[in-house]
Amino acid sequence: MKKTGIALVLFLFTLSVMLMAQQKSTTKKTDTETRSEQMGFTAMKKAPQYKGGKEAMSKFIYQNMQYPEDAKEQKIEGDVELQFYVDVDGSVTNVQVVKKVSPSIDAEAIRVVKSMPGWIPGQNGVIKIMMKTSLIIGFHLNK
Repeated sequence: MKKTGIALVLFLFTLSVMLMAQQKSTTKKTDTETRSEQMGFTAMKKAPQYKGGKEAMSKFIYQNMQYPEDAKEQKIEGDVELQFYVDVDGSVTNVQVVKKVSPSIDAEAIRVVKSMPGWIPGQNGVIKIMMKTSLIIGFHLNK
């Protein structure tokens, strides 16, 4: 049961990262970005990362997530999609639900993300920057 839960969280996290990458590739470039590229000053942007990687994040979520009792009783399941910012100090801020499941499940997903230890912040070149990221947390009852 535990391996299935970790595998599901890993799959959902990978899916969210792929969706973010696809969204970024279709985003229009600003005039500043275009001018920088023309002048040969393309900086490397690096997304924020959970310390220890995806496996460590899945383990943290699995160990800290508590399925809400009302959702268990009503057999409510689903995947909560969250967006949040990772600040320059690695703290998680402004956690918001993008795809809701139920009030209690959504609140639990927010609680778990807010309780995560510091992340490795995003970077633009060598400069740490606040960056938005997303995560999907699955809530599924064992049948």
